[in-house]
Amino acid sequence: MQKGVCLIGDLWVANTNRWISSDQLKELLGQLPDQEAHFTQLIQAIPAEWRQILGPEGIDPPGTWYVGDTDEAERYCGLESWTEDRSGKCWLETYKRVLPNLPTLERSGMRIQYGLGGLKEIRVQLRPPKEEGFPLIPVLVGNGVSVDKLKIDPEVWGWSLGDLVVMGMDKLDANLISKMHSGAESVSSRTGRRWSQQVPHLRPPSHSELSRLWSQLQALPSQKLASLLWLQSHLAVPTSQWLADKGMYVNTTCDRCKEGPETMQHLWWECPRSRKWWKWWVYHWNRFAERLDLTGERWVLTGCLPENTSSTERWGYIAQVGRAIMFWVIWADRNNLKFKGEGLPEEQAEELFKNLLATAIRADWARRRGQQDHARRESWFRGWKMARSMKGALVALAFFGLMSVVAASRSEDDTDVCNLANVNLDSLKGPCDAMASNLGRGGECCSKIDALMAEVLDNSRFNQECGVQLLNKIAMNGYPMIALDYVDKCLGEERRALQAVSSSSSVTTKTPTPTPTGKSTDKTAPSSHSSTPAAAIPILMQLAFAFVAIALLH
Repeated sequence: MQKGVCLIGDLWVANTNRWISSDQLKELLGQLPDQEAHFTQLIQAIPAEWRQILGPEGIDPPGTWYVGDTDEAERYCGLESWTEDRSGKCWLETYKRVLPNLPTLERSGMRIQYGLGGLKEIRVQLRPPKEEGFPLIPVLVGNGVSVDKLKIDPEVWGWSLGDLVVMGMDKLDANLISKMHSGAESVSSRTGRRWSQQVPHLRPPSHSELSRLWSQLQALPSQKLASLLWLQSHLAVPTSQWLADKGMYVNTTCDRCKEGPETMQHLWWECPRSRKWWKWWVYHWNRFAERLDLTGERWVLTGCLPENTSSTERWGYIAQVGRAIMFWVIWADRNNLKFKGEGLPEEQAEELFKNLLATAIRADWARRRGQQDHARRESWFRGWKMARSMKGALVALAFFGLMSVVAASRSEDDTDVCNLANVNLDSLKGPCDAMASNLGRGGECCSKIDALMAEVLDNSRFNQECGVQLLNKIAMNGYPMIALDYVDKCLGEERRALQAVSSSSSVTTKTPTPTPTGKSTDKTAPSSHSSTPAAAIPILMQLAFAFVAIALLH
């Protein structure tokens, strides 16, 4: 019993309808003595009616194929028929290989014998001939290996298509595959059904919700964090209870609270340690995002966004990034406690959250810079309109704690240096001169300053002092009102008006240009509204601009 032999079915091989072989028994029981003797005694002790239930052991039907235990060429044969006198005499058709290395057989003769001694059953497929009117072509399965040595019997297994079961592994064809695909259940449907079974108190995610979620996970700053959310969406996170359900002998009690089994719901939501961190999220989210959604149990466990919330920009995307980071912090706390015996202190967990967030923002900036010539590609926080306002930028800055995060993530030997010697202010001439009197040029002026600010902050590793120095340099070089206008207009609510006026006042013109051959070529003059700073500048730069504004206000 210690070796797993507890039932009669443990000695019976359903695939071959036979008792387990001596080799399989030895592999199962190891070095236990008298295995064959005890095995024989067990079989003899089984009632006859039980053996009939297990499977047929009687007469093989015509059409059964065998291989002889000799090395002669004509050692393959097919059972033609049994004699009517029930004497055990049978007619066998003999076959041989067409070529020594080919599995194809050809008929060589006929013989009669008593019983099937010296023969082992094999599997043969009958394939259609190349021309009509010829007999079927027998082909060996598994190169003629006996059934008791096959890994799987292709005749006792088949294909299931709803209520239809097609026996025989060789029955798979294009028609059957087409039927399977047309009636196959989608991955999202199976996943939703799994959610309804395992978490019945929550509304399961729909097909559209899962599709949006999986598309959104592909754009997360870290695919390592995204992989954890992907496993969670399939209810496949290897919690202790999940491992136990798969047959592993593990302690299922939650190591973090000792109050219940470590299920998926308990790990992410019900554990007091996790609930405390999610309450911190709810407090800051409600305070700064001014939203009541994206905080409850269903959002935490499923990650499905409401239909009216964008998954690629604004708060919907920011919330998913924060959810991914929080999941990773909880997972790190759980693993540290399980494998090292010590969980993450709250200060260390908070620092980990901030560092991961800072890394995500820097990744946003790096990818956005690499995609500036490919506007149609995915970009994080694309078109985040809220950052066009001073309030929006300050809200995001306060929510993420960007100042302390960036400062903490820099190494001690990596100091920020402002290098403004090569900053060219000639691009400000014209649009910024008219900014105070002509709103139509205001949006263009903001764009020019945005570009200079992005260059300076990027070169200085986002040192806020460099942003202040840039505005001081602009003020000292003939633009004393630019600093105030930049804070009030380019970072304030007036930016929308500037952009609207700039877009409406810009006109696309075509002027004929003579060519050497006398022909004219139309060239399109660039339009000022082709640059949209609030959408083009990534979120990190927008937050850095907000910090510069704070420094100026102080």
